[in-house]
Amino acid sequence: MHVVRANWSFEGVHAFTTTRLGGASETPYDSFNLAMHVGDDAHCVTKNRRLLVGKYQLPEEPLWLNQTHSTQVVCLDNQTAISVPSDACFTRNTKRVCAVMTADCLPILLVDSKRQWVGAVHAGWRGLADGIIEQFLDTVQPTSPTAAWIGPAISQPCFEVQQDVVDYFTSIDSSYERFFIRHSEGYWGDLVGIAEDKLRQATVNVFKSNHCTYRENEFFSYRRDGTTGRMASLIWME
Repeated sequence: MHVVRANWSFEGVHAFTTTRLGGASETPYDSFNLAMHVGDDAHCVTKNRRLLVGKYQLPEEPLWLNQTHSTQVVCLDNQTAISVPSDACFTRNTKRVCAVMTADCLPILLVDSKRQWVGAVHAGWRGLADGIIEQFLDTVQPTSPTAAWIGPAISQPCFEVQQDVVDYFTSIDSSYERFFIRHSEGYWGDLVGIAEDKLRQATVNVFKSNHCTYRENEFFSYRRDGTTGRMASLIWME
């Protein structure tokens, strides 16, 4: 298995995104699919999740979120199961794994510079527009400098949207128009740029993987393949 690790340095903090390589799932989920909700054989997904925990020495299996492109944030400190739809999570506890699953949407992993908490955010275009990043930061209430890593996601030259998506963003803030490039059949949308702008406005130090899930076949891409698996982006403190 291969992973893409966050390009920051925080002692005792583990953060990375998996790829589609090295698992048990068959086509079209080949092969390291970690999602139960995409139609893959549950036995294969379970095997992949066990491989994830063992290969990368996770302290526990993550409490997998029920992601619905919401702005719901859940604290994992005292959770034994996730009972509500949520698209972001955080913890102040060591050895508790925060995770989100993606296949083009943005995985954003965050850490407090004093290691007071870590968190993970799943951000598609609607979640970004509706304020999942802002909601996460409002919930966590950082008291010291914070860093965010934007993991592998679809890049602007590959993310085509129509006028309705542009209108959705600009109805919230007209300045978002600068993140969309017009072409003959629609627009190219820069989700990474929007997320980076939001984070920097909140004085968060931003790191990026600069990997495109659509262009690079080692990643799952819903836009490219339709029926496909999901990668996981994970973060925890020792």
